[in-house]
Amino acid sequence: MAVKVVCSVLVVVLILGGLGFLFGTLINNAIENKHDVYSNAIQAESEDEFANAINNKQNVIAFGNMVADELVTCDGVEGEYAYIRMSHYQKVVKTRVVTYTENGKSKSRVETYYDWNFMGSKSYHGDTFEFLGYTFDYNTIDLPDRKLEDYDYNGFEQNTYFVIENNVSGTMFVEFENDQMTTKFYENQTIDDVVNASDNKAALIVFIVLWTIAAIPVCWIVGSKVYNDY
Repeated sequence: MAVKVVCSVLVVVLILGGLGFLFGTLINNAIENKHDVYSNAIQAESEDEFANAINNKQNVIAFGNMVADELVTCDGVEGEYAYIRMSHYQKVVKTRVVTYTENGKSKSRVETYYDWNFMGSKSYHGDTFEFLGYTFDYNTIDLPDRKLEDYDYNGFEQNTYFVIENNVSGTMFVEFENDQMTTKFYENQTIDDVVNASDNKAALIVFIVLWTIAAIPVCWIVGSKVYNDY
């Protein structure tokens, strides 16, 4: 019996180990491919180098300032920003079924409670941004925003605001794939910061840890079932 249990567990270990190795290899290859793309991109040091790389559809990375063509504002926000997004929420009454035990018997009741429902959002921005003298359409740039601490609240409605500052320093990475341009802006990060981060193995380490943790109970269940069957 002990031999059968051990053999069963070994089979599961080999299967899970093989799958884990396959998925881990895929994740590692994706990380290395991304790092190759970033590290092999042209590192532009001037407006001309940056523009020439883009015009020739070559991957390029550069450090500079992102400047909006116009600043915007909206009610509820003090000051002007390159981008503002207002998200609107309403507090509504909802119901849920709660199960409880009373005198050894399972019972249920309907409870009402308040929760916030997302009702939609509205954004304010100009048409273009400029980086190192090159003009990008607004919808071609992936820019990070931040949530303002201030928000409108009247008890049953609230607005939260997300903004992008103007004239922000950072690194722009422009990639071409099948003649399609995609961009990514890394606020307050240097070129070296971005390139080094592209080789970050954190995702691979997390996968290995979680896969190992998940494999332990699977092996235990299989071993227990084989033991009980015999």
